[in-house]
Amino acid sequence: MMGVGAFLEAQRSKMVTEEGELEVEEDDEGNIMLGGEALSFESWAKLTKTNQPDIVYAKMGGEEPPAKKPREMHDFKKFNNEHCRQSQKEWKEKRMAAKKMRIMQQAREELEALDKEKAEQAQPPKEAENGKEKKENASPDKPPKPPKEGPQVPPLFQRMFNHRHVIINALSAEHKTAFASVLHQV
Repeated sequence: MMGVGAFLEAQRSKMVTEEGELEVEEDDEGNIMLGGEALSFESWAKLTKTNQPDIVYAKMGGEEPPAKKPREMHDFKKFNNEHCRQSQKEWKEKRMAAKKMRIMQQAREELEALDKEKAEQAQPPKEAENGKEKKENASPDKPPKPPKEGPQVPPLFQRMFNHRHVIINALSAEHKTAFASVLHQV
């Protein structure tokens, strides 16, 4: 260890430059002398001046900085976004399925009501006062027709008319405008 201490003490009293070694001395007041000159900005500039002219710069390895990479999402964020989209899609599908079921149930109920009305309208043949059947407007091959109450609409069109608001709300904006233009043409 003694050898290392002596070596360090000797190195502390020397400064190595491109031109050679300079002795470093310090007086009692703390002033440092390099090669017989007092340490100042000018003396430091003279000592550290390079042999190359004017501007000193360091050359870096690459010509241009690498292009910035787009920010990557962490795996848990990717999973979370995919999970959210999937759950939203499932929720929409469930909601649409429930709406379809309600519409179909209403249509069934309306059809059953129409069937009951038709069954009620098909009355048994009228009997005469003496208990015999009347033969007017009755033939064995054809069932009696109920009197017409106005234009008869097929059940499909009737259901579509009853659910017209739901159907229109389900259309996209483009389909709505096309539908409106067709209605104006008719």
